[in-house]
Amino acid sequence: MLIGTLAIVSSVAQAEYVAFVGSNNNPVAPVGSLVESANWEGGEVPSGSTTGRVSATAHVWSGTMQNLAIRQTGGFVEDATSVAMRGGTAGSGISTIYEIEDARADYASYTNLMIHGRLTLWSQYGEAIELNLLSGHVEAGTLTLSARGKGSINLRDGIFHAARMDKAVGTVHMLAGGTGDFIVDVLDADLNNNFSLNFETGNQGHFTLGGKSGGASAAGTWPWLVLNGQVSIDGVVVAISAR
Repeated sequence: MLIGTLAIVSSVAQAEYVAFVGSNNNPVAPVGSLVESANWEGGEVPSGSTTGRVSATAHVWSGTMQNLAIRQTGGFVEDATSVAMRGGTAGSGISTIYEIEDARADYASYTNLMIHGRLTLWSQYGEAIELNLLSGHVEAGTLTLSARGKGSINLRDGIFHAARMDKAVGTVHMLAGGTGDFIVDVLDADLNNNFSLNFETGNQGHFTLGGKSGGASAAGTWPWLVLNGQVSIDGVVVAISAR
């Protein structure tokens, strides 16, 4: 169920613009299921390799995004059991994008995207994948980043919170001027050189790992990332000599 404004974004990633108008056919305040054709402009759920694919069961958005750009302004998508973002067809130049921007500043008091199961970014088809949280709040049960050099979570303002992260192959960008909080309660797999963290100019946000599986401390993770040159601040890689 979604309450708010959701639309396919017209950008370099998409040739078409398709609006989610909701069951009341009111683009200002749409309400309704993402998988009912009447809720989409033109009376058809976006599908196929050109416009994208939304796969779901009943009123729960639970499936795959590919070659699809969605922008959510306010509102909320709730009861999603899982969301998988797959890179566009190799060589197509089409990125898969989910972008959220909410004008409200009290981020802790609401949630725009609630995923009770797994949020996955993976690169089976080779093109870029972006979850852009410009302002708002995302909750996920498990975060799986598995798109090296292709998958990124870009956080400006708001809260991105995952109870667990079981794979870290991708990039987290803390966007310029932002104050957002990126929080993972439990890290199920050690970070390695496939993961990078980038604080852009003027970002005053926080990247927090609460702990590791089995109750182990994550205190050594930050020094390890810096030591291996996987942290960038203001575009400059920060590294500590191993000597």
